[in-house]
Amino acid sequence: MVGTPGADTLLGTSGPDVIVGLGGEDSLGGRGGDDIICGGGFPDTLVGGRGDDQLFGEASVDGLFGGAGADVLVGGGKPDFLSGDRGDDALRGGKGRDEISMDRGDDFLGGGASRRDVIETFMGKFVSLTVNLAAGTATGLGHDRVFGVENLEFPVHRGPLLLVGSEIHNRIVARGNPLVIRGRGGNDQIFGGKFADEIRGGSGDDSVRGFRGNDDLDGGIGTDRLDGGPGTDTCNRGELVISCP
Repeated sequence: MVGTPGADTLLGTSGPDVIVGLGGEDSLGGRGGDDIICGGGFPDTLVGGRGDDQLFGEASVDGLFGGAGADVLVGGGKPDFLSGDRGDDALRGGKGRDEISMDRGDDFLGGGASRRDVIETFMGKFVSLTVNLAAGTATGLGHDRVFGVENLEFPVHRGPLLLVGSEIHNRIVARGNPLVIRGRGGNDQIFGGKFADEIRGGSGDDSVRGFRGNDDLDGGIGTDRLDGGPGTDTCNRGELVISCP
């Protein structure tokens, strides 16, 4: 099933399909069966549906959604959004700065060539999540393996959250209750939430902001900037300290 140079809506059958978008901003859905779906040269939306599907972003900004089943999602040449949904999925970023969603199932979450990819979740439920980039693991919605991802963003999470960076530069943005962040190596940028956060920069020249709440900030080794934000905060081992007693 092949699209046209224009914008198409292509829906597969209850069996296995091969769907190719070509030009235009396409909406491509596999429905049932084990499908192969490829985007085109414009921003496309790819939805696998039921079955063990393979979705491939191409030359533009694409949204890839696996659905139920054990799916394989691969980003393309521009920043893509990848979400496996339910099932044990394999997600791999491409050349752009990809957003890789942490969903239910035992997944493989791999970054691509940009070295700017981010793992995130928009689940606001009170689930305890742990993501450790140094160890290459993520738990709470399953037992995930993580590889080649540099950044973490959990902007709406409301449950307990433990985030650990790696030995390279990380950008970590999160809110959780409670929230614990360990930057480890590299020159990290870390932003806490509105509760009482515990944040450790680790080695490297880090920038740490607690935001609201009574935060416990420690820059670690290096030349660090600590900003407690509103609240009664504790700041240790910071060379530039803002909004701390």
